[in-house]
Amino acid sequence: MLTLDLGRRVELVSMDPHCHDISLALYLEGHRYRIHTYSRHEAAANRVAFLRAAMASMGAMQIVNGQLAFSCGGIHLAAVRRLFLTVAKLSTGAELPTPMPLETLDKKAGSMIQAQSLGNGEYRVPTEGPVKNGLRKLAEMEDRGGTLAFPCGASHDALIGLLLPRALNVRATLREEEAAATRGVLVAPSAQKE
Repeated sequence: MLTLDLGRRVELVSMDPHCHDISLALYLEGHRYRIHTYSRHEAAANRVAFLRAAMASMGAMQIVNGQLAFSCGGIHLAAVRRLFLTVAKLSTGAELPTPMPLETLDKKAGSMIQAQSLGNGEYRVPTEGPVKNGLRKLAEMEDRGGTLAFPCGASHDALIGLLLPRALNVRATLREEEAAATRGVLVAPSAQKE
């Protein structure tokens, strides 16, 4: 079996239902991300190329020599993991997703929640409710009292738009991702929950 040194694996889709149940992984090397599969299926290369383009489009990332990176040089690991899992739900050949708006509907409150970009990577979000804490956790942002900020100092509206709906219920988002990550993983009988 051939293995490659691709950097640190940061996320895995163990069985991609949109491409013959191949495994896909997201790797981080330095400040660049790579999507890779060891599958030799004829559709695998197209699937990887589609996911790369979808991540670049939806997350406002750049494609550099087949890898993904942010122009700020930051890695934004937690947000990129969620971006990868989001685009992996799309069928190859679907219309490329564009960045989501900086607002979402809070169904419980019956109102719109908006994030306001203040420039230099800083955002004003509602201080009431779970949105601020959810965004801080999901995007690994710094809490500056009345605002949240990316440590790199660059604005990432695309990441905020992606994470804002998930920030309303961060616990459910994390549970869903944990379940997806363990799908297809063998667990010893002694470690299984009854």
